Amino acid sequence: MLNFKHISIKKYIVIECMILFFLCYVRPIISDLEYSAYEQKDIRRFSEDIEARMVWGTFSFVFLSVYYFAFLKKLVMANRHWLVVITLPLFVFLYHLFDFYIQDRAIVSMNFLSEKFRSKTNARLQRNNLYFTFNYLLSYSYIPLVGMAYIARFFKQQQLISKLKEQQLMSELKYLKDKLHPHFFFNTLNNIYVLAIQGSERTAPMVASLSDLMRYMLYESDQPAVSLKREVAILHEYIGLEKIRYGERFNISFEVQGVKENDVIPPLLLLPFIENAFKHGLQDAVDQGYVDIIVCRTDNELLMKVKNSTVKLPVTEPGGIGLSTVQQRLNLLYGNDYSLDMVAMENTYEVILSLKMDA
Repeated sequence: MLNFKHISIKKYIVIECMILFFLCYVRPIISDLEYSAYEQKDIRRFSEDIEARMVWGTFSFVFLSVYYFAFLKKLVMANRHWLVVITLPLFVFLYHLFDFYIQDRAIVSMNFLSEKFRSKTNARLQRNNLYFTFNYLLSYSYIPLVGMAYIARFFKQQQLISKLKEQQLMSELKYLKDKLHPHFFFNTLNNIYVLAIQGSERTAPMVASLSDLMRYMLYESDQPAVSLKREVAILHEYIGLEKIRYGERFNISFEVQGVKENDVIPPLLLLPFIENAFKHGLQDAVDQGYVDIIVCRTDNELLMKVKNSTVKLPVTEPGGIGLSTVQQRLNLLYGNDYSLDMVAMENTYEVILSLKMDA
């Protein structure tokens, strides 16, 4: 299906000019061919009027183009629908004036045209009668022009609506992403605070790692997409923080497979799931706690599995914004091109996220 969202104004004008070309040249030629074949019973007679059709088509193209772009289209775009109807007699009047006083007189003076054609045109001028044909112009010129103007207006409105939706989407995504930042920093600073009170030697490395994460969140993640490899490196940084915090008490594993150089992903999309696993998997654990994380890039998807031990349920706290926020981001960014399964079992909680990716 043709997506008019990405058609520029210049392309609209080209399409409109092509339609005008069809109305002024192609349609009359087709009409002459049919007349020669079915009425005159001799399709060869079509060639007798080809010169007239080309000359009249050129004059019609000039008049209709000026009338459409300078007048009719502006009325339609301005929602002056009643003026579009009222100006119909004006169009007929101007067209016939142009036909009689400009077109025919110009044809007579064009010496490069055939004498036969010029003589017929001059004979019509000598009659000095100005005839007004209403129905022909209505069906063959005015209605197609009005229809084209309203179609152009429709496409322009669709383009505007798409742009507004895109702006709204970006605003919502920024809002949701900004909500993640304080959530993440609050939890991590809390951890550092506890270690500092205990006088742990792990406090300094955690502060250094946190500063790297803050730099990424403040300066690198402020864009629609980032390198998947860079995002994975940030996950390594965060998991390193958690390993410093918990030491050797628990089993923490992180495996990455198949990530490509040109893969991109919305920033900070995966981190909340991992943060949630540590918070609810190890924070209250006494022993035998674990967090297993796998990020796997296949031909057409990115798969992440996060499995952690649990001490108590529910995993998400009332009023929490981590996972609920990232689910909103997924809906906004991917629509139906993702799946998210969160399975709670006895002493185990597993998250499986699948994102559609370009091959």
